[in-house]
Amino acid sequence: MTLVEHLDELRNRIIASAAVLLVACGLCFWQNELLLEIANEPLPGDRVPITFGVTEPFMTTLKVSIYAGILIALPVLLYQAYAFVLPALKPTEKRVVLPFLILVPLLFIAGVVFSYFVVVPAATQFLLNFKR
Repeated sequence: MTLVEHLDELRNRIIASAAVLLVACGLCFWQNELLLEIANEPLPGDRVPITFGVTEPFMTTLKVSIYAGILIALPVLLYQAYAFVLPALKPTEKRVVLPFLILVPLLFIAGVVFSYFVVVPAATQFLLNFKR
């Protein structure tokens, strides 16, 4: 392929990735109440988050929606990156990469579950009792 054809392929992959990311973020923004409820679940007892600025509730909702959108769109984003690089790999390299393609999403999901159920409660406990 020529340089222009490579750039055209890259542009198409970036556009597809951006479209999927935009749809995922829009879906998450539409369901922001559920996402904020999930994010606030580790707070102990009757504690609720407070805001100090006028734009803070909107910005927090936007950030949570974007992070969740990235989380949802990540498999497609990784596939687009792999599909762009795949033609450049030799057959031996393709055989080495294939197990990692199967393992990466599983490890990612395991990391998200571990952090939500183990790290976030410990961090919440520490941060809520800091300087008391």
